[in-house]
Amino acid sequence: DCGFIQNPDRQAYCRAISGGGSSHCGFIRDGDMQARCRAETGGGSGQCGFIQNPDKQAYCRATTGGGSGQCGFIRDSDLQAMCRAETGGGSGQCGFIRDRDMQAACRAKTR
Repeated sequence: DCGFIQNPDRQAYCRAISGGGSSHCGFIRDGDMQARCRAETGGGSGQCGFIQNPDKQAYCRATTGGGSGQCGFIRDSDLQAMCRAETGGGSGQCGFIRDRDMQAACRAKTR
């Protein structure tokens, strides 16, 4: 459930990717997160090129068709676990995420 997420950008992202659609992406202030949100809610991997952070860009590419092989390029352990969960590892990978907001978003997306 996205309602437990404290960070407003992450809450809007969670709502968008768990069925709310791309209209929620417009509420996200962080540019990288907004591009990732648009990519995952129908914009496709072309949106990933707008992401400045290399870890987030690899995550975006993996979750929009690049596959789990892209997850290995991610240095941030929480983001890597979320990537693996979304590209075939399932919700069991969410337990490796230390950030509570990110863990909640992971569970919402992989349920």
